[in-house]
Amino acid sequence: MKKTRVLVLILLTALLCGIFAGCGEESKEITVPLIIEAGDDLIFEQQMKLDYENPNVLMLVKEAAILYELPITYNANDDSVKDIGEYKEYDDLENNFAYFWEYSINGVFPDAQTGGKANAQAIVDGDVITYVYTELDLDTVK
Repeated sequence: MKKTRVLVLILLTALLCGIFAGCGEESKEITVPLIIEAGDDLIFEQQMKLDYENPNVLMLVKEAAILYELPITYNANDDSVKDIGEYKEYDDLENNFAYFWEYSINGVFPDAQTGGKANAQAIVDGDVITYVYTELDLDTVK
């Protein structure tokens, strides 16, 4: 009788563990190429593997920065890339130009819905993420 109770208790514990383990959302490994370029300077190009729940562009960049020791600085809100190496975000008001990093997913730049924030842009397996150092003539946006 005692052995039966112990056996039932073990089976119930195993069943409950299985039920609770299935409740959480599982992450799924994805492979995403990351390309970072500034003009003709190819700074980085690598197939990256991520295994996070709800991966986004910023997670990808941060993973690359850690694994490959990339000199990346993030903005004050920690939601976008600010500087990569010698290529810094800044406004050259004397010449009326702005310089900054922007990214595209499969050749398409983010829409206004995310505000371009890398931490708000979801990615999926096979997406190609390209960061480009951009020069913007401020005279053209007036």
